Amino acid sequence: TAPNQPVQLSQDWWMAYAPSGHPYYHNTVTQETTWSEPPALRAQQESAKDLDSQAMASYMAATGAGPAAAPQEPPKQMHHNSPESRPALPPAQSHMPQDRAPAYIGSSDDPDITVTGNGQIPPPWTRFDMVQLPQPLIAPMLQAGFQAPSPIQQYAWPVACMGRDLIGVAKTGSGKTLGFLLPAFAKILTDRLHGAPILLVMAPTRELAVQIDADAKKFAGPAGVTTALAYGGAPKGPQLGDL
Repeated sequence: TAPNQPVQLSQDWWMAYAPSGHPYYHNTVTQETTWSEPPALRAQQESAKDLDSQAMASYMAATGAGPAAAPQEPPKQMHHNSPESRPALPPAQSHMPQDRAPAYIGSSDDPDITVTGNGQIPPPWTRFDMVQLPQPLIAPMLQAGFQAPSPIQQYAWPVACMGRDLIGVAKTGSGKTLGFLLPAFAKILTDRLHGAPILLVMAPTRELAVQIDADAKKFAGPAGVTTALAYGGAPKGPQLGDL
């Protein structure tokens, strides 16, 4: 779904995006508008977390993998929020909540954003003019109305572009998909990789796979990166043809 296109979550609740890309929620019956997720949506997310945990447990049982080994060294560095990393807040839209602005990196409403890891951790790219990604990958985000990278993107992009392993945790609608897709597409473009499928993205559900493919086509298609979607429960012929 396009970042500036409202999405119906239930019979009454819709989700839309501020110009910065931050999601907000509007009830068409009660006319309530809020930055916080509706209770029904939070319940769905908790259920999805349980499914993710079950899927991981099944994977570990099938592969014989045990718990991840503890790091031999403690984290070398930690980035906390800083005033310098705060993007400017966007003006309110017609249905955007008026009581408070969305939480950004460094704001008092969101004090728990940290980055930990071994070795040197690069500083976040808090503005698009700081982002070291090919311009054809950034242009669609600017055209979609994003005023700054989302928090997960600000921290994930510099690390991923260094070729380092990365685990990112953030809410639904926070920009995680582009957080890992764009650095991978940048590698494909800058190294001029061609031929057989180069990048494999695995998703736990068909719905998420479809969403990832839609984002990939929207934000990387203009740069010449082609993608194909494959999932169970659909005819194999067209999927093989796409691959």
